[in-house]
Amino acid sequence: MTTNKFTSFGVGCFHFGVSTKAPHLFRHKAYAEDIEQFLRSLDTVEDFSVNLLPYSADDEYELRGSVPSLSEGELFPSQALSSVDFSLRIPPRAQRAIANEIEGAAYSWDGLGTERFRIRTEYFYHAPVTVVECLDMDERGPENPSDAVWIVREYLASKLEESTLDLQMQIMGPSPFHADFFVCLDETDGSEEQIKYDKRLGYDVVDIRLSSSDFRNAVHWFFNQCGDQLSMYYWLKCIQRRRSTVWLEIQHNWNALHQSLESENGIRRRLDVFGKRRKIEELVNQVMRFRANTMFRYREASSSHKNLLAKKQGTSKFWRENLTDTFDEAFSEYPTAEVLELAKFYESRDAKWRDRVYFLLAALVGGAVGAVITQWWRSP
Repeated sequence: MTTNKFTSFGVGCFHFGVSTKAPHLFRHKAYAEDIEQFLRSLDTVEDFSVNLLPYSADDEYELRGSVPSLSEGELFPSQALSSVDFSLRIPPRAQRAIANEIEGAAYSWDGLGTERFRIRTEYFYHAPVTVVECLDMDERGPENPSDAVWIVREYLASKLEESTLDLQMQIMGPSPFHADFFVCLDETDGSEEQIKYDKRLGYDVVDIRLSSSDFRNAVHWFFNQCGDQLSMYYWLKCIQRRRSTVWLEIQHNWNALHQSLESENGIRRRLDVFGKRRKIEELVNQVMRFRANTMFRYREASSSHKNLLAKKQGTSKFWRENLTDTFDEAFSEYPTAEVLELAKFYESRDAKWRDRVYFLLAALVGGAVGAVITQWWRSP
């Protein structure tokens, strides 16, 4: 297959985020100009475009509090850009240096088979989606185009660290998407399925066959067909990671509470009824917030998930299965009911001791007050 009938790319979720500190007067146009200035400053970049949404060019507002992070599932600015597109050259030596820095000096890596890439980020409802296309592949053909995602991402991140602009590379994982994409010109009668998905032990393989008109704009076709699904996929992955992080914190607090309650001697544990009750209440509140946030996210994600599956575009078996599996993983069950039951058990186990402490304190306070009043009345 000749090179002009074949292309390959990897997919990720990263973009030029904002690194400025609040409070700050934020302007969408200035933000786009910073990205343009950064790309212009790199001699390895050419033919770039940064496209503002038409209605956001003159937007400005006071930025207060912390700047939202893409890794936390928050895109900022969320209504500024429609796309960022540029060509990038990374020499093989630089690629190898990035790979060794991430994976270690002993990492065996043969390179990507090219030093030229085309990067395009488009901003969808839930998250930006970035395609890194491998250009001018050598005689070995495509290797692992998904590797190009993290090579390009780390290269740009290192250059941003050297820059004085208020920009930083923001990532929503997993990045890259766990599949290599290969696009070829369909020379058949067009009867074959356009998207074929091959599950493999490592990264899966997605083969796409396009007509000559679509092949000339393969990335544009891909965004049109699959962009919304990928945006949803990354958002679900972020929900999954956030829930996992919060639950690990709950688990840590629970283990600490359990250890403190069971390891202390009986007298000390029973006397510390107020501190114990406060810790239990904090844990219960944390679990209830976890449940409430899950319910809110579930309702929002469920509606988007159903709407995407109802669309005709990009509804191949590959995307249906992938989105459904990712949705189920994002909202997997956690033992919240069990933790609440255990908290209730600990709370009720020493309830009598707490009541006795209340009674003792009341008696002591009452006796002290009574003694003061008696002494006052007896005073001449």
